[in-house]
Amino acid sequence: MSKLPTRYSVHSNFLSAEECDALLSSIPQPTPYNETTPLDRTKVDIPEGVWYRLEYLPMRVELPVTDIILDKLKRIMRQPFKIYDDRMYIIKYEEGDEATLHQDPCDDTLIIQLNDEFTGGKLYLDRYPIDLEKGSAVLFTNNTCFHKVKTIQSGTRLTLAMWIDYP
Repeated sequence: MSKLPTRYSVHSNFLSAEECDALLSSIPQPTPYNETTPLDRTKVDIPEGVWYRLEYLPMRVELPVTDIILDKLKRIMRQPFKIYDDRMYIIKYEEGDEATLHQDPCDDTLIIQLNDEFTGGKLYLDRYPIDLEKGSAVLFTNNTCFHKVKTIQSGTRLTLAMWIDYP
């Protein structure tokens, strides 16, 4: 039987409900899925604030990292770090969407749950479910685990992801 990833931590109330709502109200409104361009971020420079699709995730938008999130992340990190491309990613999952098992191209990933108006959509590290409430975050090491999101049964799941590297 495999073990949970060797390095992960869950942080309840990483953001307050009010901070989650303010962040969501400040981002560009997503385009309808069928009008959203599929892009390969390894071949195209993704402009900030433009919703797009990936092959293993539903829609997302890239934004500059906010000082609030960066300051909170500095409090839980135990070493110097750099945010990949100085960006954060808001990912929108709707009914029927999922994220297939994958690893991110970075040392660690931070995922923050921004809402709770959905059913299904549980996050898994390897095969272990991680319970996140609105405002909670999980920080995990990519070289020790894969992650995925199960299918959304109803509603819309919104998360924030950040890719972290170490100098």
